[in-house]
Amino acid sequence: MSSTIDKRNVILFTILVLLIVPIYWIFLRGYFDFPKGLNLYFIEVQFYSLFILGGISIVSYLFDKEKSKYKELKSIDTTTALMWILIGSLIGARLWHVVTDFHLYNENSIEIFHIWNGGLGIFGGLIGGFIGANYYRKSIKTNFIKALSLLAVYLPLGQVIGRFGNFSNKELYGRETSLPWGYYIDEFEKSFHPTFAYEQIGNLIVFIFIYFWYKKFGLSKDLIVIYLAGYATVRFLVDFSRLEDRILFNFTVAQLTSIILILLAGVYFAKLRQIKR
Repeated sequence: MSSTIDKRNVILFTILVLLIVPIYWIFLRGYFDFPKGLNLYFIEVQFYSLFILGGISIVSYLFDKEKSKYKELKSIDTTTALMWILIGSLIGARLWHVVTDFHLYNENSIEIFHIWNGGLGIFGGLIGGFIGANYYRKSIKTNFIKALSLLAVYLPLGQVIGRFGNFSNKELYGRETSLPWGYYIDEFEKSFHPTFAYEQIGNLIVFIFIYFWYKKFGLSKDLIVIYLAGYATVRFLVDFSRLEDRILFNFTVAQLTSIILILLAGVYFAKLRQIKR
């Protein structure tokens, strides 16, 4: 029965992706303008925030649904855990962005607090989320590593959804390009590399890989390492097209961070292989 459900989920997920891709391309090419927000007269809702919250909601729902299979994780209250992880992630992600892109706030420091305008560093979010999760787990009895491993399975999917926020904010595009999938921006009347879309594609591949790894080999800390190495690889490659400051050896801060994570993952699996021998 479980195998049938898994196959059904894979089929539905594939159909959803195939439906979204052509629609996404139409918006990228500028045939229709995707609004930044929705004005409801008494309040303006930013789509950036909705996409971020949508990604978080999907990840928490899938985590909550799957954790019931493991007795060591049943003590976790997903809503409470989510609150602490979210607080840590938002603070960490914003601090990372502000520190690495401080030149954006030199003349108007109040903008540091305008998080709805975009500007979250994923690596800072991961560190902050870990701190928040660790704070929560001290109040309960649970297998912390298994909990993080299960969370790592669905995090790439949440990132895919969250990156739509960069699209709606018209930010994080790369160098100018004439490629047919370039992101056309009316303000410049030019097309640019849709680096947020490149990252979405990469994260989608990471999600599919790690999901099937999880289904085949079960829950283990390997999933955490695979996720970190997978995302680091995606980010390292994508940053070659992004308009980020190059600080060392023509690499960005994110690329240098990615190299460290990839090396650490390589050491981990090398030692694991040695232990198994």
